[in-house]
Amino acid sequence: MHKNKLLQFGLTACVLLASQIAVYPQSSNQDAIRLFNQATSESDPEKKIALYKQAVELDPTFIEAQYNIGLAYKHAKDYNNSEVYLNNARRARQSGTDEKLLARVLYHLATVQKRLKKLKAAEATLHEAEGTGKDRKMQSKVAFELGLVLYEQGRYDDALSHLRTSQSQYKESSSFFENLIKIVETEVQVSELEAEIQRSIDAGNVLQAQAQLQQLRNLKPNHAGIAEKMTFIDSLMNDKAKKEFLQDMYEVATTHFGKGEFEKAASSFEALLQHDGRYRDAKARLEEAQTRLAEQQKQQEIEESYASGLEALDQENWTRAIIAFERVVELDPENQEAARKLRTANRGLESAGTETILRQYYLDGVNAMNNKNLSAALASFQKVYSINPRYKDAATLIEQIKRSHTPTTTAALSSDEYFNSLYDQATTAMSEKKWVQSVLTLEKLRLLAPNDHNLLNLLIQAKENMKLGDETEAASAQDGKRMNPMVYIGGFIAVLILPVFGFVVFSPTSRARIHYLRGNYPKAANIYERMLARHPERLKYYPTLANIYLILGRNDERALKVFRMIIDLNLAKQIHPQINAVLSQKYLSDGHSHDDEAITILENELKAVQENQAKS
Repeated sequence: MHKNKLLQFGLTACVLLASQIAVYPQSSNQDAIRLFNQATSESDPEKKIALYKQAVELDPTFIEAQYNIGLAYKHAKDYNNSEVYLNNARRARQSGTDEKLLARVLYHLATVQKRLKKLKAAEATLHEAEGTGKDRKMQSKVAFELGLVLYEQGRYDDALSHLRTSQSQYKESSSFFENLIKIVETEVQVSELEAEIQRSIDAGNVLQAQAQLQQLRNLKPNHAGIAEKMTFIDSLMNDKAKKEFLQDMYEVATTHFGKGEFEKAASSFEALLQHDGRYRDAKARLEEAQTRLAEQQKQQEIEESYASGLEALDQENWTRAIIAFERVVELDPENQEAARKLRTANRGLESAGTETILRQYYLDGVNAMNNKNLSAALASFQKVYSINPRYKDAATLIEQIKRSHTPTTTAALSSDEYFNSLYDQATTAMSEKKWVQSVLTLEKLRLLAPNDHNLLNLLIQAKENMKLGDETEAASAQDGKRMNPMVYIGGFIAVLILPVFGFVVFSPTSRARIHYLRGNYPKAANIYERMLARHPERLKYYPTLANIYLILGRNDERALKVFRMIIDLNLAKQIHPQINAVLSQKYLSDGHSHDDEAITILENELKAVQENQAKS
């Protein structure tokens, strides 16, 4: 019963109100009336207009003729001429003009002005039409159209106030007003969210802006500019990830420095400066860490050489003891104890023969080379060379060591602890479905390892889930709550492995699914479109394609055709509310708010709202 009333209301607007006036035309010129009556029975549009114009030439105040010319041009979508003649009809009003006729003239003039994007003029005309005539149906249409004009001007508060008042005044059309009220309320929420997003961006709260943008997308999937906003916020998130990464690296480096781990500190500062050569005081801190590291390494070498010298003295290995204590004295000239031990080793060596000394130095050099201690090996062979330049291959070994031996440099950053910590944070966030935080952490990891394909695929997966949003995740979980875990594992493996092996061995369905998992929605849509063009009977692919269109915010003719099929065949009921929202918005924006199909769509959206209210 409710549906019949709503359809009757819409059809009255589209058909009865558009019918031409043919009964009791108001003119004192009988020839003009004759031409008018002849025109109403004429089927050829051009001849009809010509006859009406002849009638107007005979009687310029003939309001019905002017009105019918305007309607004829409106039907032909010649809105400029339609506006001219409907305006003429309005100006031709006389003291005896039928008020109901005048209300129709003003109503149609306003709809034509709206078509011409003259929204202010349409608003003024509708205000003029308010209270004109006693036809409640016409007045309710005037009220609805005025609400629509206010909405299209972006004056949402004015539109809501007017529509709610009109809904109360015209209770027989309450549900029809309710649909437009719901759409305007959505636009109010959209405007508020857009303002909140901008405030979050201005305040540097990128994570909050990302969450608010997802709310906006869930509220109105096809809202203009969502893709651009997502790209912009993604770039801000990347910047935020880099800033946090640099701050983290700085804190890691300073922590190592505070613990006396100068090699790790120097490596961390070096890595930090590779990403930002002017970050805070990192350069000065690096130089200080390198200085402290050199002192630390020097002290360590002194201690190790002194211990090695003592061990060699105990073994009466005079050559090795001399090398060790000479190194200690070289590094620390004030070390009297090492100098005394060196003298002891020299006296021991003096008692040995030259051949024994050469053999021992040479043997020490070979052992040092085997242990990769090139500095000690070089010192031993130089001793051999100073005593006997021709002894074995000492000269050759010295040249070889000099060519291969370079001073010890600061070790490159391993960053293992920091990397592992970030990786654990990312995987934990993903397991807890905290997609925004996981994206931010994975962006940091990619700064450390830009060529890591595993990180790239994890980032793709996290971004995909973040874009799908809570609503889509909930629907997917409901549909697949009994799904075999191997399906998910297989999909994840596909995301990781396919970049290496490509798509060559996979069917079109698999390729489409893979593109979908990797977030490449246009390619996925293209494959499904080609499959359905060849096999339109495969109904199982329509819901997936419709979901992709919703994600992309598409409302072109191809997408609308798929959306209508989903509704008509009652497929994928969980996405019907989103589809109805897109279709109703499309019809309103195109100015077909009174067509039968538009009325059905608007009624479906109203029914969905009522069902949700009943459930809650």
